Amino acid sequence: MDRIAITHVPEQQRVDVTVDGEAFTSYIHPDSIHKPALFPLRTARGTIVTRGFPLEPRPGERVDHLHHVGFWFDYGDVNGVAFWGSTPAVPPAERGRYGIIRHRGVNR
Repeated sequence: MDRIAITHVPEQQRVDVTVDGEAFTSYIHPDSIHKPALFPLRTARGTIVTRGFPLEPRPGERVDHLHHVGFWFDYGDVNGVAFWGSTPAVPPAERGRYGIIRHRGVNR
């Protein structure tokens, strides 16, 4: 068995990563979020280090910062367009100021 396995799951808009057969993370890119992310992200012992909100809220967890979805890569300002805080919750009148990062495909 390969130590690291990467499995594309197109019908769920994600790529799963396992290490020694154990879940490590998934690269997710559903249309419902404004940027791809790694979610959930686990340590070598399996402890989840990303919060659940807003995708899978957990009891007692803070429910702020809708744009903090898993572990993601972003830019605060690109030519006057803000990518950092972009979420579906941004009021329609303000959406022109925010950018969206879209997944375009998986290459093997």
